[in-house]
Amino acid sequence: MIKKYLKLTLLLSCFAGIIQAQTWTENDKLVAANRQVEAFFSSWAEGVSIDDDFAVVGAFREDYSGYTGVGMAYVYQKDANCDWELYQTIYPPDPTNNDLFGFAVAIDGDFMVITARGEDEDENGSNTLSAAGAAYVYENISGTWTLMQKLVANDREITAFFGHSVDITGNKIIVGAPQDDGAATSTSLTNNAIVANAGAAYIFEYNGTSWSIPDRIVPLDRGEEDWFGASVAIYGDNAVVGAYAEDEDVNASNTLTNSGSAYFFEYGGTTWSQLQKVTSTDRNGGEYFGHSVDIREDYAIIGAIGDNQDENGMNSVSLAGSAFVFEKVSSSWNVYQKLAASDRASGDRFGYSVAIGETYVAIGASSEDEDASGVNSMTNSGSVYAFEISSSGVTEVEKIVASDRGAYDMFGTSIALDGDAIIVGAYFEDEDDGNPPSNTLSDAGSAYIFEVNTIPSISSITTSVSSVCYGQPVTLSVNGDLGDAADWQWYEGSCNGTSVGTGSSITVTPTASTTYYVNGTGGCISSNPCESFTVTVTASSWHQTTKNVAGNDVINDIAIDADNFVYVTGTFIDETTLEGGSNADITMSTGVNGRNAVFVAKYDECGSLLWEAHAEESKDSYAYSLVVDEVNEMVYITGEYYSDFTIVSSSGCLVNAISYVGSGASMGYVAAFDMNTGCVQFVDQVNAGLYTGASAIALNEANGDIYVGGKSSDNLSTSPFTSYVHKYSPTSSGIGSVMTSVTSNNYSAYENEVRDMDYDELNGRLWVIGNFEGEIYFSPGIGSVSITSGSVVQDAYLLAYEDIGSSLSPIYNKAGEATYYMTGEGIAIDPSTGNPYMTGTFFEEIDAPFGFSTINSLPTLTGNAAYCATYNLSGSGWARYYDVIDSDAHGIDVAHDGELAYFTGTFNRDDVVVQTLGSYPYAVVGTPQTSNHTIVVCFKNDGNGYWANVTKDPGSNTAIHEPQAIAANTTGHVFVAGQYEEKMDYYYSTGTPILSSTGSGANGFILRAEKGDGNLYKTGDREDTPVEIAKTSAQYTVYPNPTNSALTLQIEAYDSETTYKGMLMNATGQVVRSETITASTTVLDLSGYPAGIYFFVISDGTQSQTIRISKTN
Repeated sequence: MIKKYLKLTLLLSCFAGIIQAQTWTENDKLVAANRQVEAFFSSWAEGVSIDDDFAVVGAFREDYSGYTGVGMAYVYQKDANCDWELYQTIYPPDPTNNDLFGFAVAIDGDFMVITARGEDEDENGSNTLSAAGAAYVYENISGTWTLMQKLVANDREITAFFGHSVDITGNKIIVGAPQDDGAATSTSLTNNAIVANAGAAYIFEYNGTSWSIPDRIVPLDRGEEDWFGASVAIYGDNAVVGAYAEDEDVNASNTLTNSGSAYFFEYGGTTWSQLQKVTSTDRNGGEYFGHSVDIREDYAIIGAIGDNQDENGMNSVSLAGSAFVFEKVSSSWNVYQKLAASDRASGDRFGYSVAIGETYVAIGASSEDEDASGVNSMTNSGSVYAFEISSSGVTEVEKIVASDRGAYDMFGTSIALDGDAIIVGAYFEDEDDGNPPSNTLSDAGSAYIFEVNTIPSISSITTSVSSVCYGQPVTLSVNGDLGDAADWQWYEGSCNGTSVGTGSSITVTPTASTTYYVNGTGGCISSNPCESFTVTVTASSWHQTTKNVAGNDVINDIAIDADNFVYVTGTFIDETTLEGGSNADITMSTGVNGRNAVFVAKYDECGSLLWEAHAEESKDSYAYSLVVDEVNEMVYITGEYYSDFTIVSSSGCLVNAISYVGSGASMGYVAAFDMNTGCVQFVDQVNAGLYTGASAIALNEANGDIYVGGKSSDNLSTSPFTSYVHKYSPTSSGIGSVMTSVTSNNYSAYENEVRDMDYDELNGRLWVIGNFEGEIYFSPGIGSVSITSGSVVQDAYLLAYEDIGSSLSPIYNKAGEATYYMTGEGIAIDPSTGNPYMTGTFFEEIDAPFGFSTINSLPTLTGNAAYCATYNLSGSGWARYYDVIDSDAHGIDVAHDGELAYFTGTFNRDDVVVQTLGSYPYAVVGTPQTSNHTIVVCFKNDGNGYWANVTKDPGSNTAIHEPQAIAANTTGHVFVAGQYEEKMDYYYSTGTPILSSTGSGANGFILRAEKGDGNLYKTGDREDTPVEIAKTSAQYTVYPNPTNSALTLQIEAYDSETTYKGMLMNATGQVVRSETITASTTVLDLSGYPAGIYFFVISDGTQSQTIRISKTN
């Protein structure tokens, strides 16, 4: 029904004295479903009514079913978009010629009244009296307006025009009969004779099943041709009736022809009694005071269309019109304020229709000529004036006109008000509701609905971070009141520009500094101003971690805190430089040529170096593992050392040293750093034997306890390594003594070690993974863990302990169940379930890995392969692998973010096949060698592959890329750390530079992958150009990506003369689909393709672009 061209915000009138408050918006134009010439849709002063989401309009001269002038009524309903749609057509129930059904209408709640002032028959359809009149009551029953009862006067007479006016409030209906002649029933009247056209009104009350025999009310001073009942209104126990042709003042004297009057009646519980007669305060003949009336609570309004004086009783302008607001104080109705139009002019007839609500007053001036700005005169086009009620009085706030106003439309002849909505009739209007209006039918009539739409107000826009690195997600949130809008709409670039999402919060990933805009739209709001927020994007993404002079650098572990700061630890030789990103580079030196030294560093999510700390005067110290205690704001690292060393920090804080106590073998240590400054807090020794290596550390976040694990031996020549786990409760001064521990017995024959640990916060369990030979016994433990076959070279083990404070209680002591060779390298706990995820390497088949019968077997392959496995604590699980035919792949580490599992490892010589995902290339220049490349794999919790990515050698066939650790943050990124030599690039990536190592050995690296698709952002120099990248990739857009079914391809600046070719390839390079693209937007159905990675290549004949697609189940 609604025509969008009508959604115009009306101009506020600019005349003197108007106070800008609210703006009334034309939400709809209504016309009859069966428009006819001279149907007079919207009728006279009471031909429209509105309540909540329903409106009713009468068309009293409409022809129907062969009858002339029988009349019709139409019910409309407002939908969720503020469009008023035709809900139901109400046909006259007992039609005859000139019934004038729809002459007056009223609606309140589930009841609606439609009058037919020309109707001839009584409620039973008999006893014909010409134009006696009737009213019909409808009830909304289960969504259908259903005829309930026909009402007639209890003293029917010819041409009484019962139904000339009507109103309804709750369980009461009042109907006017202005040409009623009959004598009043009360003997106290001064004139109880038949008086021609004196008029009467009738009040009906609903008793729960029907509407009662009415109370007939007439004024105490009724007179001939008064037309009492020409206008009526009722609210609660108060009623007001207009007699616009009445001649006497309140004392029944001082005759002024057609000066007009109105009468207030009050219900006393059993009968209605006249409370008061009121007239104009500056009455004159021909004012027609009482032409229109309305009432709400203790206020009433009465129109005087012929009044010549302004609101002060001065400045006479012929027939300008006025309206009077009355207030009931105690039992007396007193003039509260006289109202006149701010641009009053001769013949306007201001007050032709009136309506009063809780906040607003609306007054029609059906013969007014000018538009809302007081120009563009069109004779009798009509207007409505909106006033606002406040503690200081009633003030004009806006002049309202129709959007398609025309001469002699008589806009404002009828009016009704409910809350913030006004419905206005223009019963002489000729055009339909088309866009633009057309189909002229003389005097067909129309109605318009205006509403005060509360514009959304925004108090603030907040963001998770205002400055981000390239590709980093940002959450934007708007705080405010939607008003009458349906939702918040976000844009980038400009207000009402490119949509980027809806809702109070959205997540965006800007590739350049971007201003985002938000406003409220939908519902009753078509457009409104925006508020904005600019997110600044740094010029680069992640960078090369170390640049050494000689020797090898390696990053062995990586961790991320809740604020997405990145912490790494590892080892360097002699001297190396950490690139600072947006901050300064920092060079570290051991102070002893050719020796290894520990370092730890902190970066922000954009890769800018915040602080570092490292060992000096070290004759070999190593760092293997790291945890972050955010509660106590500590970073712990662990490893081993061979001599005294001192730790210094780039923050310039005090140094801390550790002394070596031993005889040439290594000792374990734990070093603690302030996570904010990098200042070392302590360095303490871990001693589990004459030789102690500390390879793993885990944290109980709830209480700050740490667990350190590794291997130890009392005699390197005669006693193979055994596993140990120590529990500590550190303070600011040190780790303290061992609280409890786990040790292993290798029967003095077999070697074993702890490789990784993680703590399950949900279930209070410590999980440990490691390697062993032959047989091993743990204390505390559950018996011995043995090699299952004499041909097994090495096996993995998996331990789980419940931390009960003073001890660790064993839950699982499991062997990996290798048939030849297996390692346990990495373990991570799903923080949302407590389920462990494991990774390592295997050779030959493993049936029921780790002895869990619910985990599927791993097959015999042609070389070493990496496994990715999980055990669900409820009893299920799965295992997957990645493998290189006739070569090797190794599982190194695993991370879990509560939604997805991320694995990293190495492969060499040939393409790697990832179970459930497909093949990924071993890309080198020249003949493939055995140099390791890095792989990153993402699995869903159900074992289905989500994505994978690999590194490649862009310059030779000898580059080495070896990961050591993996971690995931909360903003969509996965980080992989390790070491590499020569050059490193990525199979699927964003960015320009290729990583190039320095010096004669390996450099450390950090990769940052996208959780959604595995895209690895380039590291290296500060030469990244994300803005240009975004520009070159913007010609073709696909979404959603990942997808489980349909994929939409959008071509910007589509040229119909250009031939676009599309080709879909799977991960192995096989073309699985090709087609010609013939539209700017094309939907591709991928539902029939298996899950995995695909590549969509699109070409326009001059250039091509490849887009990586992740297909999910």
